[in-house]
Amino acid sequence: AAGATKPPTTKPPTTNASSGDFSVAGTSHSVGGSAKQASTSASLSGESLQRLGGYKVLQELGRGGMGSVYLAKQISLDRSVALKTIQAEWAKNPRVIARFIREAYAAAQLTHHNVVQIYDLGVEGGTNFFSMELVGGGSFEDLLKKKGKLEPKTAASLMLQAARGLKFAHDHGMVHRDIKPANLMLTNDGLVKIADLGLVKTPMAEEKVEEDDRDRNVMLASARSQVTGFGSTMGTPAYMSPEQADDATSVDHRADIYSLGCTFYALLTGRPPFVGNSALEMITKHKSEPIVRPERIVEGLPPDLGGIVEKMTAKKPEDRYQDLSEFIADVEAFLGTDSQKPFSPSIEHANKLKQASDVFHSVPMTKLRTLLPLGFFVFSFILFAVLAFFSLRAATAVVLMAFATPLAVIALSSFLQSESALGARLREVLWESGWKDWLYWGFGAVLILIIAGVLGLLPFWIGALLVSLGIGAAYHFIVLKPLSGQRRESLDAVEGILRELRVHGLPESAVQQFVAEFSGKNWEELFEQLFDYDSMRMARTALANSGKDKGKKRFQPWRDAIIDRLNARLREKRQEKEHRMLANVERASLRAAGLNDAEARAQAEDFAATLVTVAGEARNSMLADFSFGPVDQKAAMKREKIKNMLAEARSGKFSKKETFGQRARQALIAHLFGSKYRFLLGAILVAGCALWVKQNNLLDPAKLEQLRQAAEQGAAQATEAVRNKNADAIQDAQSVLATSTAIIGETQPLAVFPLFDSFAQGVIGLLIAGSALVFGWRYSFFATAAALIVLLGSRLGIPSVGPVSAAYVSAGVALVVMLVGLALGRMPMKST
Repeated sequence: AAGATKPPTTKPPTTNASSGDFSVAGTSHSVGGSAKQASTSASLSGESLQRLGGYKVLQELGRGGMGSVYLAKQISLDRSVALKTIQAEWAKNPRVIARFIREAYAAAQLTHHNVVQIYDLGVEGGTNFFSMELVGGGSFEDLLKKKGKLEPKTAASLMLQAARGLKFAHDHGMVHRDIKPANLMLTNDGLVKIADLGLVKTPMAEEKVEEDDRDRNVMLASARSQVTGFGSTMGTPAYMSPEQADDATSVDHRADIYSLGCTFYALLTGRPPFVGNSALEMITKHKSEPIVRPERIVEGLPPDLGGIVEKMTAKKPEDRYQDLSEFIADVEAFLGTDSQKPFSPSIEHANKLKQASDVFHSVPMTKLRTLLPLGFFVFSFILFAVLAFFSLRAATAVVLMAFATPLAVIALSSFLQSESALGARLREVLWESGWKDWLYWGFGAVLILIIAGVLGLLPFWIGALLVSLGIGAAYHFIVLKPLSGQRRESLDAVEGILRELRVHGLPESAVQQFVAEFSGKNWEELFEQLFDYDSMRMARTALANSGKDKGKKRFQPWRDAIIDRLNARLREKRQEKEHRMLANVERASLRAAGLNDAEARAQAEDFAATLVTVAGEARNSMLADFSFGPVDQKAAMKREKIKNMLAEARSGKFSKKETFGQRARQALIAHLFGSKYRFLLGAILVAGCALWVKQNNLLDPAKLEQLRQAAEQGAAQATEAVRNKNADAIQDAQSVLATSTAIIGETQPLAVFPLFDSFAQGVIGLLIAGSALVFGWRYSFFATAAALIVLLGSRLGIPSVGPVSAAYVSAGVALVVMLVGLALGRMPMKST
């Protein structure tokens, strides 16, 4: 889906030394180290060069005037990426680097099926880094080297996809200025992606491509072509429009249409429209010589295509297609049926998809994967019920095991199965977490161990955790891993169907709609395997909005809230990192422009905050607008708004939305009263309750057995009263409470802190600590009020009600306060 990258399911790139079927195209994370370190020589056997921040650099793939490209592994997500570095010499001009970073950062917010995703940007030690999506099917340049020229319909379908991606960029105010076969990539699934969008906007020195050792195989040729350089005219002469040769800074989207036409020409004929011995000679031909129509070079080529290419490559911009939508319509008509209707999947396609989907869901391990968790929870419930008669401590261990085992499965999937959407996000959260986060989690773990030790539960809990880890490992290796292998054949069959649809020119959104609608009621898991989790969520929403979700089932919907929370956490961390990077770059640029350090720092901080906010709004709007079908007027208006926001972001000008002092106060409040505060508050209540229980020896086995018998007797009395239709609920409750009180005996408030005097504080403490996983910082005010009420209830005048003591009435009031906090506005899920 538009806006969705594919972190959990990206397949490793394939290599083919004879055909060059390996290529890279971009994405970015903030990485450490230096370009000098990164260029350290390494063998071609795949051994590691260096670790740059969160990346393990495997091999240098190419080098050019801008910098170098490396094949790297992003450690947090265990995925391969293309890692680019910018040469240190460009950092000598801070204003150029700042403009470059703004362009690239704006482009990183654009997400589309046919555009290579820039994941992140970073600056470390004066060196700029980009990590980008790794595309494993080669570039159009590789394709031309391998086949010479393409069959007309194949060429047209590939150009149609490229035009859709480029139109998306144009609609959002981006002009590529270096469209050429080397910058058009092809995935293993037949999806075309435009590379280097946002990375080719800043004029610098002429590109100087260095020749690598000839021992490097053909795969490096494609890689080298992706190390985008910056020429004085910004572009590649063989594919450059006439006006771009004169003034690259003033060209509009029609220059890209010309370059795309030259690329189309090359796919149809095997060579660009003009060749020469020098850049000047080729530029002169572009300006003055008429193009030789493709059908005059390749016999039998449809004249319709020749006319399309000729219009794309008109010398004057006003004589070309004025918008890529016109070109797209003409190519769709060429690829249509005899009746000139646009191609759409046939009944045969739908039947094949449904058959493959049925096979996908009917492999033997599928049922086992469903039955085993259900059986495990039934077994845990029975075991708990049995052990509760003999040892309450052992019974609590069973409860812990029931909760810890699913977590063990998720944790193992995080490190052993990269396809897990939840696992991938957990890994990234752990990787992005700082020392304060680890201190927070460590404190929580220690506190839990102390409470378990005080209550005499530690040996039971440790045993439960070990059992959970063993069960989780067995489930992963016996069920989940074989399940993936059993489904591979059906997935390959579906991917073959989708490749065929793409060849016929079906838009990627329509391809995804086809899978969502025709793969059966259990479509979500198959869809997620083919695309990714984020795409599945957006497709689910699109189906619901179109009313086509009737009878459709959800796959593991319990993940959604957890993943949303993790995404919020990752978003916050990413924005903090982006803010630091942008502020540092802008500060250097402003100082180079003559501002003093104080002024430069203040303006850079304000600009970085605004740019991050604008970029986030633009990205969220694009994701929210995803739908199956044509774009409506409302979506078009939002697109124009996004275009204006991104243009503002790239311009370096901004309207200040809030001052640095305001942001600082908000950050202080968020950190003082955020989720960590609530966790600490809840932990204190639970710990105090545990110490009170220990002091009063309330977990004495003899007392627990007497309490169990009293509860059974009370339940029997209530059942008998109901059967005789003379139930007196209050009298029965008073009888049970009186018996329980007599068994427990006289309790004393906690000696070191007398406010702890009942189980009520522990119950409310658990709820407050649990709220740290869900709510934003504003909920902390309600949590604080609830804690004060449950501790000071009787002192605040809250009375007993019948047999219910003031402590438990206070707990009820505290619970109401927490629910009111939830009801007031449904607090935003903002990680703090």
